[in-house]
Amino acid sequence: MTAQPRFLRVLNVVTVLMLAAATLMVFLYAPIEAVMGQVQKVFYFHVASGWTGMLG
Repeated sequence: MTAQPRFLRVLNVVTVLMLAAATLMVFLYAPIEAVMGQVQKVFYFHVASGWTGMLG
């Protein structure tokens, strides 16, 4: 198996950091929505995961 190019290693690290930051923000930063309550936070996580997946 060949070694990954440097930019792929950087993208791997950035992807993990973005997923960790998104998860922390969902649980610690995002307010509870008035109508849907905690369920709304699922959307916050999935949108961030989608963007991270597309960019990673």
